[in-house]
Amino acid sequence: MATDPTTIRMDGGLRSRWQSILTFCRELFTLGQIVLTGTTTGSANAYVLTPTPALTAYAAGITARVVLSFTNTGAATLNISGLGAKSIRDQAGTALVANAMMSGQEADLVYDGTNFILLNPAVPTRTELSYVSGVTSAIQTQIDTKAPIASPTFTGDPKAPTPAAADNDTSIPTTAWVQAELKAPTTIGSVTPNTGAFSTLSASGAITASAGISENSVVLRRKTINVGDWNMDTTDTVTVAHGFTVTQIRVVECVLRNDANTLYMPISADIDALNGSVTPCIRRTDGTNVTLGRGAGGPFDANTDWDATSYNRGWITIWYEP
Repeated sequence: MATDPTTIRMDGGLRSRWQSILTFCRELFTLGQIVLTGTTTGSANAYVLTPTPALTAYAAGITARVVLSFTNTGAATLNISGLGAKSIRDQAGTALVANAMMSGQEADLVYDGTNFILLNPAVPTRTELSYVSGVTSAIQTQIDTKAPIASPTFTGDPKAPTPAAADNDTSIPTTAWVQAELKAPTTIGSVTPNTGAFSTLSASGAITASAGISENSVVLRRKTINVGDWNMDTTDTVTVAHGFTVTQIRVVECVLRNDANTLYMPISADIDALNGSVTPCIRRTDGTNVTLGRGAGGPFDANTDWDATSYNRGWITIWYEP
């Protein structure tokens, strides 16, 4: 008996059923609703499907359910029945990432008229992966490089928001905020270096400024000056400019130190200095300088603990009337 259904002699009911099946198949092909199955060949990223019967033309809606023979390493294509390679995209319409199609996976693809769309990727979509910035290594590896919330340790030059001026809370004080606060005298009182003006800070945090020491309606301020270089072994005297008029000066004090910075020697004015005293003393103060001196033949001659050069020998303190 012939096996070609078109030559089979059928009664009216059987013929009607066959005609319904053939009409349904024609409609499927007409609408492009073709389902193809099989195992791919080709290579990774260039898949080939050779169904039987062969597909004669691509049409939107064609579905392929295939067993993959390779794992993709990036963007991939599918070529069915030699009709030409078509790009495989994810559901967002972008090229596949590596491992989206795994060897042995049963993949479902539908043709949209331009590309094959992978309906069941083996890994998250590119959009989902983009939620983690710069996925170039294991996510946990990247997380491990980040500082913890509790007690973080930063490297490089970390940044933070600069608090408002005079801020007083648990904000991070940036270098910009600190510099601005140091340059704002209204926030730190009226402290003036080397002048004797000072401020007092109460327990409540309030700053009370003072222009100096006041006694009998006379305000005195203080200025400290470096003695500078004085080799006391070879030089009897040294002069230090003070920057006042002589009528402003009320008190002059001085402290000298040895080369090792282990001995501090307070000195004062000495009337005997006019008679060649060997004791270091403040010999005179005029409208320009303070003169310090010591007599010859004393303990500083040939003394290696008082002969350093390029060394600040001590400090002169002047109390003056502004």
